[in-house]
Amino acid sequence: ELTGNEAVIRGAQDYLIKWNINPDQLMRSISYSYHRKKVEQKLVESEEKFRQVIENIQLLGLMLDIDGKITFANNYLLKLTGWKREEVIGKDWIEIFVPNHIKEKIGRIYSEMKSSPGFPAAYEYEILTKEGKQLVISWSNMVHYDQTEAPISITGVGENITERIKYQKALIKNEK
Repeated sequence: ELTGNEAVIRGAQDYLIKWNINPDQLMRSISYSYHRKKVEQKLVESEEKFRQVIENIQLLGLMLDIDGKITFANNYLLKLTGWKREEVIGKDWIEIFVPNHIKEKIGRIYSEMKSSPGFPAAYEYEILTKEGKQLVISWSNMVHYDQTEAPISITGVGENITERIKYQKALIKNEK
């Protein structure tokens, strides 16, 4: 009994006691295992489809761990900024991509987002390319939580609005 309880604590969904197996329990256990495996396969397929969409969408795609380290950057983000994947994965997002004049502000925004589930997740700010050029990005972010509701990661999808901002400023200037 103790071994069975330990197995469940460590993640087992079901267990059978060798000297006390009846056909109904065995069939139930096999059925649970079969259905669990099917659900796991569908989850893997779903995650792969999601990754393919994020990887190939013409928007910036980004995933950060809870410490702000980059765990995923899609092809569009890398192409737009001139970085290679191996140069940014595991690095601090704010240190690499956020201009010095707003690093503190963006750090506060990310801290607030992690600690306040109702915090607005859409905002705009500049990022830097590898060459130091500034781009204005409109971000939509989502904080992911574990089973205990502790934040574990952030996913961001962004649109490069640099040209739109430039045109808006030019229109305003021409109207004056």
